[in-house]
Amino acid sequence: MTTHIVSAYPASGAIKKFMDTKGTRDEVIALGDMLAIGPLQDLDTLPGRLNRAAYWQEVFTGRDGSYVQTFDDADKIERICELQEEGKKLLFWVGPS
Repeated sequence: MTTHIVSAYPASGAIKKFMDTKGTRDEVIALGDMLAIGPLQDLDTLPGRLNRAAYWQEVFTGRDGSYVQTFDDADKIERICELQEEGKKLLFWVGPS
């Protein structure tokens, strides 16, 4: 079994639909964060995730100073790390941003 990782919620639906047509029941993990920009170091650690969150907070702070966007993919990142440590097959779907 392969775990498919996609960094966009809408893309996960397309991958699931494709797998249904092929009769595949692989797991799909959809991340809210597209991972195309910003710091990616140490996302498997709390400091790394906090650094990433701080980056997005800076990017998505509105003109009035309010924070307008958030991604909470920590549980999904942990799952990906666990699968990798178990030697499971991971397939990352990426495209141009």
